[in-house]
Amino acid sequence: MNELINFIKKDISHHFLLPAASEGMIAECEEILGIKLPNSYTEFLKFSNGALLYESDELFGTHKINEGVGSLIEARSYKIAELLPDQFILFHDDGFECHAFEISSAKNGEYSVIHWNPNKHVVVRSYRDLSEWVKAFLVRKWSGEGTMP
Repeated sequence: MNELINFIKKDISHHFLLPAASEGMIAECEEILGIKLPNSYTEFLKFSNGALLYESDELFGTHKINEGVGSLIEARSYKIAELLPDQFILFHDDGFECHAFEISSAKNGEYSVIHWNPNKHVVVRSYRDLSEWVKAFLVRKWSGEGTMP
């Protein structure tokens, strides 16, 4: 997660960041969702409780704080979320594709991540964990590609 945080800091003027989440906000979010968030995502939330990267990539925070950035709790009511099986929790959306934690895959405090195609209702790709997803996300952003590998 440090890679993503450093990436954001390097190009801060292109991103909208919400203030850091408190331990209480994270605990309340976990209680409402009925899961323990991945350690790496909790680390991100302590840096920024949600973000809008390059005006298109939403990384959800714990709670709805700003109209421009969604929340993990609120995402459960999104139309896309209604199409996802129950074991997935949305955390990223860019308007064309979304990514979710696969909560049935807990290992060492982390979950695997899936790339969901909302138009075809299928998993396009699976990532071992959030760290692997972040690396793919950064490659996409640095290369200027439009979709996740």
